[in-house]
Amino acid sequence: MTFIVGLTDEQVREVFAHPRVFPDFESHRGHGAFQRVARRCLCIGVTWDAGLEGVFVVDRIDPNTAEVHCGFKPSAWGTKAREAGRRFIQFFFNGLGLSRMIAPVAQKNRLAIRYVIRLGLRWVRTDAEAIDKPGGRQDAEVYELTRKEWACLAHS
Repeated sequence: MTFIVGLTDEQVREVFAHPRVFPDFESHRGHGAFQRVARRCLCIGVTWDAGLEGVFVVDRIDPNTAEVHCGFKPSAWGTKAREAGRRFIQFFFNGLGLSRMIAPVAQKNRLAIRYVIRLGLRWVRTDAEAIDKPGGRQDAEVYELTRKEWACLAHS
């Protein structure tokens, strides 16, 4: 597994436009907004032998905190995504030098919620109608991990 820092819009689109990752990506009314966010954020690709299979999007909120979003092609779901998540968290805290990760997840996306919990993030709040999806806005479950929490998890 390899990380590629600084993906192009097309590389990000390659993962997020996959029909099983974001089924309504092309018709999503926020597609333009997604492109603006992707340009403003640090986009990190995850590759395996099959090529680019995942993307982490880091949106810095302040000097110490960033909001993180991710997506993986179905070929990387499961063990590969968990391995990538653990290594990304290490890169987030050690490589980027940030001290707090925030991950908002659509309340209806049970797989994503299970993924962030398995990586050690803890639930902090529910934000009403925080995520723009086709058919309307959805509530987001917001998860968080600090550098101190991660260090404790890494040594347990």
